[in-house]
Amino acid sequence: MTSTIIVIHDVILKFLSLLSSIKTQFPQKLESIVTSLRQKHFAWTFYYFSGPYHKEMHKTKLELFRDLKHNIDIEIVEVGIGPGCNFSYYPRCMVTCVDPNPEWRRFLKKTLANAPHVRATLVEQGAEDMAFIADGSVSAVVTTAALCSVQDADAVLLEHVCAEHGSFTYWGQTLAKSIWYYTVGYCDLMRHSGEAIARAGFSLVEQRYFHANLFPMFFTNYHLVGVAMK
Repeated sequence: MTSTIIVIHDVILKFLSLLSSIKTQFPQKLESIVTSLRQKHFAWTFYYFSGPYHKEMHKTKLELFRDLKHNIDIEIVEVGIGPGCNFSYYPRCMVTCVDPNPEWRRFLKKTLANAPHVRATLVEQGAEDMAFIADGSVSAVVTTAALCSVQDADAVLLEHVCAEHGSFTYWGQTLAKSIWYYTVGYCDLMRHSGEAIARAGFSLVEQRYFHANLFPMFFTNYHLVGVAMK
């Protein structure tokens, strides 16, 4: 059964990659269809097959979100929400989820059913322009494994929604660019997220690189994790 699922998964990846390579030759409608299929595939695959990844990252997340746990009734903006994998590490809070993939909505509902301490709203758009959130109005901005996927990391990091002395908590993957980019939410593993954060004007940046044990996806082992203070 497992081998059958893997074969089906590989066929879907190859099909989406093929569509991506030829979409410039077809009308805009086909591009919209390809984008929708990719979003559905990524959301479904991530939700049902990312268990080992979250298990591997559990200790890192406990450390990363340790300071957030000391607060209650805070407002958080999470960029690249996915199915809400970070909710169990949050204190009682209100989360504004910013993600252009509408397919996350149904998976978020499942996660929220088991996270009564979190109230969340999903804004289906990119995080390059968060004008819908008042400057300096939230306690923390969080993004995990998403800076590799945004269209413009510098623009995201220059958004000023975080309050004075608020935190920007993050981690990202980095190493290689391949078929991964076209099938996993446009995740560019060659992006230098650490450099983008360093030049974004934060008053304090503490970050480090580490290797995760994510075999057989060894090309995603190299991670960046850190906290930046406004």
